[in-house]
Parts: sequence; structure tokens; C-alpha cells
Amino acid sequence: MKFFGRKLTKAAFFLTACYGFTAPSIAQLGDKIQSIDALAAKTKLITKPPVSHKNYTVYELSDGTLTIREYADKDGRIFAVAWDALSHPDLSMLLGSYFEDFSASVTHGGRPYGRPTQSEVQGEHVTVVKWGHMRSAHGKAFLHGDLPSGVKSEDIQ
Repeated sequence: MKFFGRKLTKAAFFLTACYGFTAPSIAQLGDKIQSIDALAAKTKLITKPPVSHKNYTVYELSDGTLTIREYADKDGRIFAVAWDALSHPDLSMLLGSYFEDFSASVTHGGRPYGRPTQSEVQGEHVTVVKWGHMRSAHGKAFLHGDLPSGVKSEDIQ
């Protein structure tokens, strides 16, 4: 039994060493946009050309199963993120320092069986909306006090 435990521990360490460093590092809410090309070089995410709007720019990164859109204002500060994926991504990585605000605002309520689900959590600074079902998860998070003028939460998709 002791031998099996060591093998399992070594296997867990090996898997962590191999896969632990490949997690994408995305710019977090409130941060300045990083060089998308540098980010793509460090991760397996593929970038699309940025799409400029009147008061903001959308940067999109994708790996085929996960698509993340980062919304940056004219100064390059991330004010919103949106995602489409097989499952919801780790929000602590996307929200950064605003994750605690989100966590403190979460209330756990059930939903009726078989009904489509959408949850919206509004914290002091951040609003997170998640919807979808298995293998089709979508969501967005935005700093509701920092939306550029003329930008509505519905514009974040």
C-alpha cells in the first residue's frame, strides 16, 4: 500500500509539473491590456485581430473550446470580459482583485429542475452574468462603474 501511495504522489507531481504551467494567463479586470501577441506566444490561445469601436476595443483569444473576449477602454484598461466555452472558466483568473467582491455577493439558490439557467451576481464593483448548459457555457463580467460613456452592459457579448 505504501508503494502505491508513492507512485500516485509521483504521478500527481508529474501531471502538475507538465500541465500546471500551460494554463493561459489572461489580463484581469481592471488591469491594462497586455500585448496580445506575447500572450498568444506563451499560451495555446490564438488571437483574432482587435475590433475597435467608438469608445473601446475588443481583443479575442481562442483555443477552439474556449473563447475569451477582453474589452479595453481607450486607455487600455480592461473593463469587461466575456466567454464562450464547454464549461465556465476559473473566475478568479478573469476577475483578479475583483473576485473577492464577486464571492462576497454570491448567494446560493436553487433553480427549477429542467429550466434554462442564468445567474447574475452584482457586487459592489463587478457584475457577473453566467448562462448556458453542459458543454455550452457563456458569461460576462464587467466593472459596472467603469463602463466607458455610451457603452451598455448589453454591448458586452
